[in-house]
Amino acid sequence: MKVAILDDDMASLEYYALVIKKIDKSIAYSLCSNERLFKQALGLKPDLIISDVNLGNQNVIEVFEKYYDLIGDIPVILMSCVDDVFGVGTLLRNEGVNVIETMQKPITPKMLKSVLV
Repeated sequence: MKVAILDDDMASLEYYALVIKKIDKSIAYSLCSNERLFKQALGLKPDLIISDVNLGNQNVIEVFEKYYDLIGDIPVILMSCVDDVFGVGTLLRNEGVNVIETMQKPITPKMLKSVLV
């Protein structure tokens, strides 16, 4: 399984990497702290995208609209520390993005494991 994780917070990305390594060392992942790295990860055709809703000076809707053709029907899990994650998930679903789950931060190892295995 290949996973692209988009979050502007490097500490969060490093945490997700540690958790994924403990879950299953065969899971390949791309840590994307900005739009350029996310575009590169999409070129590797991930099986799953996990993305924060708030991405610094952008939000996930703006980024996903730019790369809609590359995202295609890849399953997406959205996460946020604010309640807007559910509304954003609905908006993206209405635009055709395959949002399969929305998760409230902080993301625990158990929560991450539930979507990866």
